[in-house]
Amino acid sequence: MLTFQGPRESFQIEADPQLNLLAHAQLDEWFLGSRCGGHGECGRDRVRVNPQAGDLSAVTGAELKLLTPEELAQGWRLACQCWPERRGLNLRLECPVLSRGSGGKPGS
Repeated sequence: MLTFQGPRESFQIEADPQLNLLAHAQLDEWFLGSRCGGHGECGRDRVRVNPQAGDLSAVTGAELKLLTPEELAQGWRLACQCWPERRGLNLRLECPVLSRGSGGKPGS
C-alpha cells in the first residue's frame, strides 16, 4: 500500500509497478503539483520517501537534473520518474503538494 501524506490530507492506493507514483495519485484524482504533465521537466511533483527504501526504481537523469545531491540523499524523488518495484509494497510518501482534484483546485 502506498500512503501519500500531504500537509492536510492523505490517501492510500495499492502499488502497481507499471505506474509511476504520479500516475498512482492521478488514478484517484489527487494532484501532486506537476505542471509538465509528468514528463520530468518541471520538478514540482516532489515526494519524499525513506532514503533506504530499496523498493523504488533507480534515480533518473531528470531527477539528477532537477534535484540536488542533498535532496536525493534526504529521500526526495519526482513522482513522475519513480516506480514501485513490486506489488504489495508498503511505503509512506511525504507530499508537500497534495490536493484532491485536477490542477490542485478542490472539487475540480
